Amino acid sequence: TKINSLPGAVINQVFFPAWIMIPYFCAVIALFLALTKRRIVYIGSAIVLFVTSIILSYLLKPNYPDDEFFIPQNTYFTNIVYRHQTSAFLITTAPTQDQEAVVDLCQRFHRIFLDRRACNDLQLVADYDSIFSLVRHKNLLKIGRTNIALIKEPDDIEFIDYHINYAIICRGYKDNINRIVEKISVDTILLSNDLHPKRHNRYADECYSHKIPFRSLKEPRPFHITQP
Repeated sequence: TKINSLPGAVINQVFFPAWIMIPYFCAVIALFLALTKRRIVYIGSAIVLFVTSIILSYLLKPNYPDDEFFIPQNTYFTNIVYRHQTSAFLITTAPTQDQEAVVDLCQRFHRIFLDRRACNDLQLVADYDSIFSLVRHKNLLKIGRTNIALIKEPDDIEFIDYHINYAIICRGYKDNINRIVEKISVDTILLSNDLHPKRHNRYADECYSHKIPFRSLKEPRPFHITQP
């Protein structure tokens, strides 16, 4: 605890699977026996176990795709975290004055996700931008081959003349779902976590009754797509 409280005494981006502790502690025990009993067999065992642990942790480390994105839960805004290799970006429906605070919050909340992938700090995506496989045109996003529409207002579905894979219904939208599926070609409706519960449930019932494919983003399991 004392070391942890020292300035700069923070270790980040160090992750290892739980099973690695078994050969590691076996190696520590072998090293202890080697120091106390001074027998070559224990020294050799400790060295072999340490080397084996290092090699296995390197060979069996997870391989992440080059591109992925997920939609975390937020009470007030709809956020999308997009990652390309070691670069990470945030798309948010938060108003301009709140965006930097939202970036800082997401940075802290998704620290493990970012550290596991050796990512730098989250960067805010502008309303009109093109970054790696991400193209944003205000409320319309294209990530790889995945087309997304962020719908906060009825006018957000105007002038969409191409197929949308996911239409995310965000806080602020007050029209019905039928209007969306009548105006644009869409595969799946996503009901954002920032919708009021009563409105969310009304939209869910509407999707059920009209057999519109949908998913609620209020579910604990995050909406996550790799290699979109």
